[in-house]
Amino acid sequence: MSEAAALALASNQLSLGSNSLGFAKTVADSFVKGSSLVDVSVGILKWLSRECIDGKEFEYALQICNSEITRVFPNESGMRIQDQLRQTSLKDRRVAGLTVTVDGSIGRMFAFDVNYMYLVTTTLSLMADHPPEYVIEALCFMALDKDLHREGVNHPYSIQRTRLKPVMTKIVKSIAYNVANSGHRLGKLPSKLEGLCQHTTSAATFAAVVMAITRNSNNDVLLYSGCFHSDVYLWLCNHYNGHLEVSVEGEILVDIKLGISRP
Repeated sequence: MSEAAALALASNQLSLGSNSLGFAKTVADSFVKGSSLVDVSVGILKWLSRECIDGKEFEYALQICNSEITRVFPNESGMRIQDQLRQTSLKDRRVAGLTVTVDGSIGRMFAFDVNYMYLVTTTLSLMADHPPEYVIEALCFMALDKDLHREGVNHPYSIQRTRLKPVMTKIVKSIAYNVANSGHRLGKLPSKLEGLCQHTTSAATFAAVVMAITRNSNNDVLLYSGCFHSDVYLWLCNHYNGHLEVSVEGEILVDIKLGISRP
């Protein structure tokens, strides 16, 4: 079947919007060898039906999470999750004596579209310190961040965030179960940082910080903090491209190059 024919078939028979169809095509091309656009599209529709999500709301969530103001991408370290998932995508898991096939889960699919992969890598980075509820809030803030934090963290009330949250909740829970709880991880704190008193940020602050860093990714970024925020550090390890240094009281504890590092 030609690409045009597959697109027409999926569009006419499966009733997916343009963003959903584009997502399905990308996943079909890179997820599991032999996957077809129709197969992936059916998998998405089954998930929407099972989770009671309106197709238009899923389409809206995809649009918001891949808008011009978001543009978050994992670095080489974060991209390793694709290799981990490919190795297990065709395997069945035994749970309480039952065979469970997880290769078609929506949580795993998001790891195979570079525009949405940050949903998976951010979830894995944050779940080292936080429950899924925190991750949901953080991703909603990130997706709609408008860079209004010059005088402190500022996320004005947004009806868009209210609309996005129900779908984001289902996405994060799928990632948590089918990726994080399946044993997939994206690194851990180095030994020199494990001994520090570890602090975490609020979801709103986390989103403001990482989106500010993302928007200034072509420049050197210096973060001053009165304590060590492990959640921000782990996220940087999987998304930042450049030279990452952690200094405490004048002593350099970590000095690493991430992704495509600048000279």
